[in-house]
Amino acid sequence: MHMALLAFSLLFMTGCMHITTNLTPVTEQVKPVLIGEDCVPIILGLAYGTSTVEQAMRNGELRTEQQSLGSHQTIKVIRSIALTETAWFLFGARCLEVVGE
Repeated sequence: MHMALLAFSLLFMTGCMHITTNLTPVTEQVKPVLIGEDCVPIILGLAYGTSTVEQAMRNGELRTEQQSLGSHQTIKVIRSIALTETAWFLFGARCLEVVGE
């Protein structure tokens, strides 16, 4: 009984989070046409891997507010670079996001 209560408490005491930190100032002259990401998984609070701006630029996709519209294109001009961390209970991802044309 105590183990079940402890497991239940640990599961619900860890919350969900979504944090975005801009690493560069936004260049207003560049249109936000493409968004590219390079992510590293987080499992039980541990992460392993490297996210690079170059890989995120190669993974550029046309996007609207909530959906992807097309195949991968290379971002040539950068509008902004941001680090986004999203976690759901004990799992999540840390992504380097590049926006540009």
